[in-house]
Amino acid sequence: TPITIQRSSGNVGIGTNLPSSYDAEGNNLVVFDTTTPGITIATDTTTSRGSVLFADGTTGSEKYRGGVIYDHGTGMGGVADTMYLRAGVTGYLALNALGYVGIGTKTPAQPLHVIGDVRFDDAVSIQPTMKLYLDGGNDTFITESGANNISFYTGGGEKIRIEQERINSAYSGVQ
Repeated sequence: TPITIQRSSGNVGIGTNLPSSYDAEGNNLVVFDTTTPGITIATDTTTSRGSVLFADGTTGSEKYRGGVIYDHGTGMGGVADTMYLRAGVTGYLALNALGYVGIGTKTPAQPLHVIGDVRFDDAVSIQPTMKLYLDGGNDTFITESGANNISFYTGGGEKIRIEQERINSAYSGVQ
């Protein structure tokens, strides 16, 4: 059955004549195929965008409370070829063509770019010899400086090193 419209419910099935047999949360439009079902949202320009929007009304921002948006250009204020998940009109999660993820930003500059506070309810792991930057620049950071050693840098220089058995401080000379 290529296309079925169930008159009683208004549900539409493409490739199925029983769209109402699927979960009621998503059976208004069901696309079925035995191998690779899909839906394509296409445009003929690289400056536009395609969207699946979630609304809770027909006026103002009620028309676009949430959505999945693919911006071919820069119309969303980010960079070209970026996928956005939008919640509550202004909350965005962005995935750009480089694979960078932005939370609270439409233009992620790193593989994970977060604007705002971050909360971790479990361990955070940083690979050995990698740095945890604290000032947004490159001169204040914490790093593993050797096996079982942690160093604190600020102003471009090491200020404190915690070793397995002792603490070395560039300021106090504590050993």
